[in-house]
Amino acid sequence: MPTGLAWLVPDQLILVKGWHQLKTEELADFDDRVLAALDGTKAPLVHGIHDYSEAEAMPPIQELSKLKSGRHPKVGWVIVIGLDNRLFKFFVSTTLQIFRVRIRFMDDIASALAFLQDIDSSLPDLKSVDVAAAESRAYEQIRHLIDPALQKPVVEKG
Repeated sequence: MPTGLAWLVPDQLILVKGWHQLKTEELADFDDRVLAALDGTKAPLVHGIHDYSEAEAMPPIQELSKLKSGRHPKVGWVIVIGLDNRLFKFFVSTTLQIFRVRIRFMDDIASALAFLQDIDSSLPDLKSVDVAAAESRAYEQIRHLIDPALQKPVVEKG
C-alpha cells in the first residue's frame, strides 16, 4: 500500500494517506519520509491524520513497531481512520502507547479535524482545510506505484 504524505496545515498537521496493501519492504521509505517531515519543521509538535480507509491490508504489528518516526519527539496526536480490525486496533494502540504516542481512532477526517481543533488551540481554523487537495498531493507522490500505466517498463536482458 503505497502511502503518500501531505501537509493539511504546514508544519503542524500532516495527512498520511494509504492505498491498497502496505508491504513490509515499503515501511523504511515511509518512515524516512515521515522523519524528514518532522525534522523539517520548527513546530514543537506535529499531529498526524493517518487515513487507511482505502487500504486493503497492513503489515504485521511487529514491523510497524520498528518505525522510528513513532518515537520522534515532535509527534503530537496520531489520529487513525479506516482500521476496522479490532484486534489490530488494540495492538496498534498498545504499541503506540508504549512509546507514549497519543492516539485516537476515528471514523472520518471531519471527526479527526474537529477533535484536533478542540485539543490544540495553536491550530488555525481547520474548517477551511482543503482535505481533497491534500489527498491529491499525497496521491501524486505515489501514483506511479499504483497506476500501472505510469510504471517504468521492465527491460529484460537476454
